[in-house]
Amino acid sequence: MASDLVPPRPLTAAWLRSCASDAASWPELVEGEVQEQALQVGEEGVNSEVTQLRVLRAGGLERLLIVKRAARGPALGVALFQRWYQRERGFYAELAPWLSALSATAAHNNNNYNNSAALQLPGCVALGLASLGPAAEAFCLVLEQLAPPEWHAAEPARGCSAEEATSAVAALAWLHGCGLAEPARLACSSWLPLTPVHLEYGPQVQAYYAGAWSQVRDELPQGTLSPSAVAMCESLCEGYPMLLRRLAQPPCTLVHGDFRLENLRFKAGAVAAFDWQFCCKARGAYDLAYFLALSLSPIRRREQESQLRRTYTEAVQRLAGKTADAALAELDLDLCVAVLLILASFVMGAATAPEETQEMHWRSLSWLGQAACEWNAGRVLPGGLSGLGSSGFRPEISVGAGF
Repeated sequence: MASDLVPPRPLTAAWLRSCASDAASWPELVEGEVQEQALQVGEEGVNSEVTQLRVLRAGGLERLLIVKRAARGPALGVALFQRWYQRERGFYAELAPWLSALSATAAHNNNNYNNSAALQLPGCVALGLASLGPAAEAFCLVLEQLAPPEWHAAEPARGCSAEEATSAVAALAWLHGCGLAEPARLACSSWLPLTPVHLEYGPQVQAYYAGAWSQVRDELPQGTLSPSAVAMCESLCEGYPMLLRRLAQPPCTLVHGDFRLENLRFKAGAVAAFDWQFCCKARGAYDLAYFLALSLSPIRRREQESQLRRTYTEAVQRLAGKTADAALAELDLDLCVAVLLILASFVMGAATAPEETQEMHWRSLSWLGQAACEWNAGRVLPGGLSGLGSSGFRPEISVGAGF
């Protein structure tokens, strides 16, 4: 790819103005200058390279933006194979405007789309080129930074509050309801795969998982997974594609694919989601299981889960009508399928995780394992590993608060 098509490092005001997705919405870019700088340690991103862009005018700091480029490390190969960057660019180019328009129209007309709070999105300042290049070297998104004092983050290791959980699940139901109500809209986005890892890649992902599990099983801190959860992980070495096929059964909706606290921000009465590189078409239970298992401490999940499931199902039914009935008919089993697939994802992540994220992976595996056992998820695996969820297991290690 010609070097003049690759975004400059650091980004310049001229490049930003030339690539602005909607210059009228960002008037400060017309005269402002920009300074690109590193984020704090721990905020730089893993699957993408993330930096901060400060937009300056004569009066001082005008706005903070986020710049996303392709990863430079081991994550790049998987990102290219799974087309993460094409997905995230496609989301902001095609689906984010559609969702934002639905939200605005609902607020104005007070129609069904407004029965639960709409999921908010960071504003997209610049999309970069549609042709990303063989190593995604032209991938560059410039997004609004959802920063304090307007927005705040919940602490993943502690889990979110009851109020934050209710808001997040209501917003998730709005997202899924929109997708179920307008399936033709998703069908137009040919780049949007079935399931987070592409349905057609199921056998390859299973083979990769089996190797990762063999490694991670020997490295797990004592007590991270119960014997029942370990048995489920073993069975996934043979049953992964089957679960993936079930996740792809219609009716499908627009799924975020990584719906947890690390990718959410909160403010009074609103929730925003970012990092859309895993977006796909799938059963909505995938996102719901992701949030329930990983965004609430196990204790709080047990206390609030029934109410959150009701919040989700009632909102989706209001938004999507009869389509919702089919989508929710086997929600319990779909959540079992989803939590096992997410468990597999974190096993694969733990196998190659840098040291600074390893504790997060162990905590996530522990919380996922507990949810899988309590939901009796083994019943959806080959051979039906049922009856594994009643052991009352609690982990022996302190991987995060809330046990």
